[in-house]
Amino acid sequence: MVKITLRHRTMEELERLTAAVAAIQVPCLEITGPFVPGLERLRGEWQRAFYVKFARDSRLSHNKRVLMERLEALNAPNSIVVDVDPY
Repeated sequence: MVKITLRHRTMEELERLTAAVAAIQVPCLEITGPFVPGLERLRGEWQRAFYVKFARDSRLSHNKRVLMERLEALNAPNSIVVDVDPY
């Protein structure tokens, strides 16, 4: 399981990032989101989140790497927080 949290000061940019992450195609079992985490705003930034569930098989590391590469391609390093195994 991977939790992706998106943060930005403006709602317009957050919506753009949310749409871009929702459009990412990765080999996974399930993508849940976007949803509003516990707090919609934190330290002046709007937030949205996704959960990505991967199969625990021999391709797990590869599939997580694919996800990370596609998130990095969005070129928003300060707006995307990735938490691997959040629980």
